[in-house]
Amino acid sequence: MTEHNARMAVLMKMIDEECASHQRKLSYLEREFEYNVQSIGDESGVI
Repeated sequence: MTEHNARMAVLMKMIDEECASHQRKLSYLEREFEYNVQSIGDESGVI
């Protein structure tokens, strides 16, 4: 493997890890949002 390919492989791995971390944050935020919407609905008796 050339040095360039090795460097690209490392970059791709870093990008993959970064994406996975963002996915986790997003799904956490989505759950948090759902929960807040439910709470607001419960309090106001709309839903």
